[in-house]
Amino acid sequence: AFGPGDAPFFFGRGRATQRLVERVDALVDTGGLLVLVAPSGAGKSSLLGAGLVLAIRDGRLTHPGSGTWPVVQ
Repeated sequence: AFGPGDAPFFFGRGRATQRLVERVDALVDTGGLLVLVAPSGAGKSSLLGAGLVLAIRDGRLTHPGSGTWPVVQ
């Protein structure tokens, strides 16, 4: 699976990453659970590791300070 350090090699999932960012951003205010479901080998771990985690670290959430939130994988 791709991780944040592999982002230069992770491409073609910009829209999926953006949708996850938007959903996580909304859940910060309302609470709740977001579940990512797809068949084995579809790239879920890579989408989270090189997509969502990197987007959060890059400050793409609208919440101040979210770029420094801890990430547990």
